[in-house]
Amino acid sequence: MQGARTIALFDEGNLLYWNETILCEGNFEKRFVPLKRRDDPCLGDLLVLSRSPDAYPFTRVVVNDRGEAQLLFSSQNNAERPVMLGHGVFAQMWRANSGGWLGEGDSGFGSTHIVLVPRAPGRCEAKITRRGTTSTLLMERKELSNCQTPTNPPVTYVGSWGEITIEPSGTRRLLEIWLWAENSGEGRGVLLNDASSSGLRREFIFLKHFSAGRSDADKWTLLLEEPDVSKATSLTMTIRGENARVLGPTNFVGPGGEADLVKKVFVTDPRIELVPLRDRALFKRYVDSALFNLDLSWTAP
Repeated sequence: MQGARTIALFDEGNLLYWNETILCEGNFEKRFVPLKRRDDPCLGDLLVLSRSPDAYPFTRVVVNDRGEAQLLFSSQNNAERPVMLGHGVFAQMWRANSGGWLGEGDSGFGSTHIVLVPRAPGRCEAKITRRGTTSTLLMERKELSNCQTPTNPPVTYVGSWGEITIEPSGTRRLLEIWLWAENSGEGRGVLLNDASSSGLRREFIFLKHFSAGRSDADKWTLLLEEPDVSKATSLTMTIRGENARVLGPTNFVGPGGEADLVKKVFVTDPRIELVPLRDRALFKRYVDSALFNLDLSWTAP
């Protein structure tokens, strides 16, 4: 039963994440970074118009202004997803002498070769070879509308506060908090905390979800959502402009029981940046599913 619920949350989260991604140009670029160049039909958000027989069901190729490529396919709920299992860029594309683009990536199941060739008028042909099979795609650049700022949204993004502190032992401690507030005065958010040695790359650091209550204009009580814990962990955050002081357990805020944070993003993910504010119910669904079991990585300075 729990397994089915987890799969349902992942499916809904991927769909909502994709819906926010393609809502407008600014959102799309938050996920795939700038796509401003218009001088090459093989750069940008390339929507597949047709495929060769027995081709892999690619739906889109995204090549940003830095030549970084992602291959997308459609899952059963119509949410397009990268073929790459992990985070990061699938393939770095390079300009070929012929005028096209060449690249190679690995989806976790072996090497994939990509060749992009401009085709008139304003279209691009892709030949993608994986496991000895070549898929030929005809694609056309898709343009999205500009993002619109909602008027009087029911949810406000309060901000992100964080800090990396050095403990007497030399351990680096990261604490970062993202907070959203509803017009009712209630809040929701996510928290990332970890401790590491300098120079060590840390992967699979999972976000912790919390509900928040405001006791006055600047003070919030954060209650971590921990299903298997009888008493929820509580932190207190007092916001003073660009700074915030957090009081709580030492495993979150350090040996002194408090941490001073600055309004700055240290670690992030497009899923966090695309949290929708225009609809309260959608906001809650998105946070519960699209940010469910979301893991981030960081390198301690």
